[in-house]
Amino acid sequence: MMFLKFLLEVLELEHLNSQLLEERMAVTFYHVLDVRRRHRAKAYEELRMQEMKEKRQRDEAFKKEVETLGSKIRELEQRDARMFSFTLPHIDEDKSAAPA
Repeated sequence: MMFLKFLLEVLELEHLNSQLLEERMAVTFYHVLDVRRRHRAKAYEELRMQEMKEKRQRDEAFKKEVETLGSKIRELEQRDARMFSFTLPHIDEDKSAAPA
């Protein structure tokens, strides 16, 4: 009788042990899922930050290019204005000299 009682206790302990193992495995499984989710979220955030950094760099490069082109345009306009400022008075003088 004592032996049967002992076997019953062993079986109950084995059953409890298997339940704990199942619960532990479930917790581990959900923990792994949570870790994977966090890892994906972190990777996504890093990717988004990298894309934002690249976009900022492209925007800055574009602004510099626009500034460079703007300064070249102003330079050409000033050069054209100087060229025309020298030629226009001569044209006006030729016109005034012709009728006289």
